[in-house]
This record gives sequence, structure tokens and C-alpha cells, in this order.
Amino acid sequence: MRSTHTYVELEVTPHVFDEIRTKLEAAGYQHAFMGTEERPAIDMHGIGLVAVEGNPPCSRCGGPHPFDTTVPSVVWNSVIRARQLADYLCLTCIVAAFAKEGRSFTAELIGGAFTMPITIEVQVNGDVAQDAALISDENTTLRARIRELEEATEAR
Repeated sequence: MRSTHTYVELEVTPHVFDEIRTKLEAAGYQHAFMGTEERPAIDMHGIGLVAVEGNPPCSRCGGPHPFDTTVPSVVWNSVIRARQLADYLCLTCIVAAFAKEGRSFTAELIGGAFTMPITIEVQVNGDVAQDAALISDENTTLRARIRELEEATEAR
């Protein structure tokens, strides 16, 4: 008897994907990782997602993590991912990681006690911070253009 296994793809943000990937890796679920290097996927057969109130504590110091930050992903990856730090970091640990790397950044604080996003800028050694909104807009434009090119290539 031959058995096949398929799954339906549900697209999520890179942040959500990385959060799930990190938790499954920590729990020893390496067998759940599918797809290709260019388009990784997680087969979540038998795994149920449960919403929790608020954010978990900081994975580095255990302190409160009451809000999310919009540090641009390019900048985030060059510091946090390069140092193999977890995604759930309190603002103190985020600033400490960037200070150690000598990198400045701008971001918005979202959630917690804030009723609207609060923009912050962290400058290290006079380094000019990269603007999160501008990078986000540029990334959105570039992703849309890549998608158009991929669709045009597939149509040929």
C-alpha cells in the first residue's frame, strides 16, 4: 500500500512563520519542515494553534514584552537573526543587541498601554537610523514587482 501526504498552503507573514518555526524547532518537530529553500513550508498536521492574551515574556531576560515593534526586517535580520536571538525580546534587550552591533534604528511600538503606535528612534554612535516606514513601503513595492515578474514568467 502506498501512502501520499499533501497539505494546503496558508500564507502568513514572515513574523508569524518564524514564530511558529522557532517554537516547533525548540520542541523537536524538525520533521514538520517541508517545502524548498526558496519557499519553506511547515506541515502542521496534528498541531492546533491557540491564541494567548498578550505577548509572552522576553525570551532573553524573562522580562515583560508588552508591545510589538516594527523594526524593519532587513535591519532586524542583520542584528537579531545574525546573533541567533529569539523573536520575543523586550525593548531593553532589542536596544542592547543593536547597541552591541553599533546599529541605529527607528521603529513603532504597538500594543500594550499605547492606544496608537509610538515612533521611537535609537541612535548608536551617531549612526543615522533607517526609517521603518520607508523601508516597509520600499519592501512592499519590491515584493509586488517580484510577484508581477514571477506571474509574467509563469505565463510564458
